[in-house]
Amino acid sequence: MKLKTIHLFYVLLMIMNIISLYLIIDMSTYDEMISYLSNGDEKFTNPKYSIMMFLITGVINLLFVSGNFMKALIFQKRVTFYNNRGTNIQYKEAR
Repeated sequence: MKLKTIHLFYVLLMIMNIISLYLIIDMSTYDEMISYLSNGDEKFTNPKYSIMMFLITGVINLLFVSGNFMKALIFQKRVTFYNNRGTNIQYKEAR
């Protein structure tokens, strides 16, 4: 089975989503984040709610991309089968 360019694109997107989910889960261990303002003050924030938003968005994105990848693999335009004599039989996609 040959992988087309779109299949490689889907695999790349899934790898990127898995890496981003790893970084989001790693960031969830932080208790607080400190940002330094221009006047020299410090601003403390709790990243709990934004991390949950990023995590939910990342999981939904990974589910969407993997579902489209499986659909692209299953419903290709042509499917080629080989019988035991070595000749190919091609079936077109049913509509």
